[in-house]
Amino acid sequence: MQENIQQLLGNLQDNRFVPLGEWTQIPVANLTNSLQKKGRETKDKVWGTLGWENDAPFGPSGELVFSREGNSDEGLYNTETKNVLTRKEIADLKAVNPELSIRRRKEVHEYYINFDAVEFSLPEVFNPVELPRLRLTVFIEPDEGAIVYFQRSKKGDFFDENAFSEYILHEQEKKSTRDRLTYLFPVEPKYILKPVPGEEDRYRQSERETGMSFIVKVLVFKQKRGSEKQLYNRFLKTINQSEKGNTKVAGKDKYALLRLDPVNGAFSPITTANQIDPHAKTVLLIHGTFVDTASSFEHLLKTRSSGKNVLQELLLNRKFEQILAFNHPTISDHAEGNVAWLSAFLQQLGIQLSQPLQIIASSRGALVAECMASDTTLRHSVPVISKIMLFSAGNGCGYFNLGHKISRALAIWGAVSPGPAGKIIASFAQLSVQWFLSQPGCKMMTINSPELNAILSKPPLNPSIRYTSVLADWHKCLVDEKGFFKRVGSTSLDAVIRIALGREHDWVIGVEQQKRIPVNSGIPDQILRYSTHGRYLEAGYVRDASCNVIQDPYQILYDFFD
Repeated sequence: MQENIQQLLGNLQDNRFVPLGEWTQIPVANLTNSLQKKGRETKDKVWGTLGWENDAPFGPSGELVFSREGNSDEGLYNTETKNVLTRKEIADLKAVNPELSIRRRKEVHEYYINFDAVEFSLPEVFNPVELPRLRLTVFIEPDEGAIVYFQRSKKGDFFDENAFSEYILHEQEKKSTRDRLTYLFPVEPKYILKPVPGEEDRYRQSERETGMSFIVKVLVFKQKRGSEKQLYNRFLKTINQSEKGNTKVAGKDKYALLRLDPVNGAFSPITTANQIDPHAKTVLLIHGTFVDTASSFEHLLKTRSSGKNVLQELLLNRKFEQILAFNHPTISDHAEGNVAWLSAFLQQLGIQLSQPLQIIASSRGALVAECMASDTTLRHSVPVISKIMLFSAGNGCGYFNLGHKISRALAIWGAVSPGPAGKIIASFAQLSVQWFLSQPGCKMMTINSPELNAILSKPPLNPSIRYTSVLADWHKCLVDEKGFFKRVGSTSLDAVIRIALGREHDWVIGVEQQKRIPVNSGIPDQILRYSTHGRYLEAGYVRDASCNVIQDPYQILYDFFD
């Protein structure tokens, strides 16, 4: 349905919002009252409303295009026309919601709003993080859930196969009668943003159009009622049940200490003390946010021309005699909780290492490694930690400092995180932004938060500990990723990322945060690599400071460790 906004508002008694759907079937005199007090009864004719966050009169000019009713084709509109992005989002929804089935069709109803022909008035100079926000209210039944996202596609190409999503998390519900969800999202500028010289975090629109559409998608589906915590636990249980292998990938069931089998090159969980050699020269791998050991260190686990993977080669070359890894929850628990579990597990097994432990940590895993280095309860099992190598150390992430606008960052995390991360992120996209930010792992990753400062202010127990920080910074010479990131660069999200992470970053962690280590830890060696987050050990991809491909990205492991 296409409506001229001014004409549409002229037919309404309340100009603070416009109804979305088959609203003409409701008498104008009853419309406002119906929407405010009987959203559930109105849902068959009006599926949502649109207005400003501040409740000001809604009066942009132009044509607004939106769904009259829900489409249940699930992205496959006919044998020749399909929306790849819609199908992907629905597949992720079905992977985490036990009420849905990938084998059944027409379980998810799709709605859209297209703002391409709407003219919004923006200030000449502005901070992209503070763009005016629209308020979308989506009406649902008590046994329904919803997910909302920007469809970042080329203008005029609704079925763009290279489109990507940018989630919009809903606001926390104020009452228990769940008949509507509220989403706040920024107006998307039509023109490429350029920084204003000499004015920090200030941008203006250029004369060149972005070439990208401003489309919001809404997916509504059956979902059993429950608190956000209950829903989240249900999502994680479903993800864990669907994953193959001998380890869990999400939530507190994910906790496991793993050991690499030198013969087959794979990790398996440790359940008894005799699986650990307390006298072996040992290295411990610690993964990052939303992922597990297999995903974070996938490039160390790929078979090479020798018929072995990198970790097996490290054992064969006697660099290490034993390789362990620590799977742990990264959002629902904090680093101190992770270390407490590990300490209790090792004590339960009666393990006491006789040689210094060495650690390789990726992203948020850096915080776990740093906590281990200063934790007194762990000392019984691990008397000394001698060396720690950090890859893109997550000593704070500027995305969390965006506060309630954190959902804009989930698109990037989903793009750079392998393995089960997409499903886990799709789980969070169904919950409120306030609930997500309240999680221990989110608080700990917020720059200058008490939780993060507590970790970085604790000196290591071993005053002779050595750190090496491998800094990851994205560079345009990484041509194989130009497609996705060029598209991000055409949206306001690009400017938001620069403000949140700083000028140098790997799309998840700013380089300045990667450089940080706890107090009294000495001066770390620093190695710069051009890479996106998580790909700093990928042969044939990662580059040095001169943009040359690093032929052997694993040599630094041999150079640093004993």
